[in-house]
Amino acid sequence: EERAAIDRQLADLGLGDAATALIQTALDAPLDVGRIAGLARNEAEAAQIYAASLLVVDETSAAEAGYLAMLAARMNLDQGLVDRLHAEAARA
Repeated sequence: EERAAIDRQLADLGLGDAATALIQTALDAPLDVGRIAGLARNEAEAAQIYAASLLVVDETSAAEAGYLAMLAARMNLDQGLVDRLHAEAARA
């Protein structure tokens, strides 16, 4: 059920086939923040990966909030961008 919900959200984001496939591949693999961060070839892809992560994590969980912080840091995302992504996810 959770994966189906993720796939629906990805489709709703309209990221395109390549970005969606990239995210789905990352979701299928064991969690490795460094590997996931390394999938982003540019800031736009990094933002998309981060946004997808926001859709599936429970930010009230310390471990999952830590994952998000580490992911943002590893992808060198600007804090302003991270804040905007969180605001957009809250509205979704």
